[in-house]
Amino acid sequence: MTKKPKKNEKTAKTKGAGKKKGAGKKKGAAANERQEVEVPKVEALDAVRESRQELADVPEDKLRPLRYTPIDAAARGLWVSGNAEQDLPALEETYKEPPVKAVKSIRRFSQCVVGAALTAEADQKAEPPDFETAKVLRDLLLAVVTLLFMRNDDKRAEIAEIQKGQGHEDLADDLLKLIKMVFDDWKTVEKKDLVNREQVDQAAAIATEIIAWTGRREGSKKSMTRELEQRAWTLMADAYDEIRDYTYVLYRKDLEAWNRLYPSLYTPTAPTRGRVRGSRGEESGNGATEGSGSTEDPTA
Repeated sequence: MTKKPKKNEKTAKTKGAGKKKGAGKKKGAAANERQEVEVPKVEALDAVRESRQELADVPEDKLRPLRYTPIDAAARGLWVSGNAEQDLPALEETYKEPPVKAVKSIRRFSQCVVGAALTAEADQKAEPPDFETAKVLRDLLLAVVTLLFMRNDDKRAEIAEIQKGQGHEDLADDLLKLIKMVFDDWKTVEKKDLVNREQVDQAAAIATEIIAWTGRREGSKKSMTRELEQRAWTLMADAYDEIRDYTYVLYRKDLEAWNRLYPSLYTPTAPTRGRVRGSRGEESGNGATEGSGSTEDPTA
């Protein structure tokens, strides 16, 4: 489950996802009830920042059509992430090359989908961001983290890099990095009243607006934020489908459990019986499903 948001932190709520109950059984993942998951706005935007290179590296001809609701898609991705993490030991025993990268990254990619959607939402605003306020908040947060981590060499080095930032794009990145550092020791921040939550939330909102504004300025005919959504969705969906293909082998004798723990990304509700459309079920000589086929989008 995603990190529990701080008090009063603005979040994007996702339904139908959550960690499993009764873990540790034979196959790792177990029957469970889905719970509500909250994706903190700052975490979602930070996932976009951390995934920037991976987003840029998605080939144009591999981009998937945007046929999803961001919150619902992220909920399903987070649900599968928790299940896959528990099934990873079994996958490593079953395959010579288990989908470790997909399992380790799908949580971040799911958060990235929400972050891209938030950026696109900010893109609807015609007016430019309040850069002066953004700079004031950047200076304030810099002062806070400098005081918090004056004896932490790693943090001091990170702060020094932030201080080198220039331009609007760096300003947005700086704000997100600083917010994350503030949350690293939020108890001290609250105790010493170094900065209040309204200011932190305002910094996150302005960072979102700057990212969207920068995309509009740099974009040509195609909306940069729309493409960002498409790239985030492609990364998450690719990891999701890879995990489903590999975990089928673990649950081939209990497809009801497989469909519950690893539901199709495209069905409105998770099926409870039978094989999900588009998944591969032919067994190969090494005990894995043949091919690297992915779940089929019935709307394609």
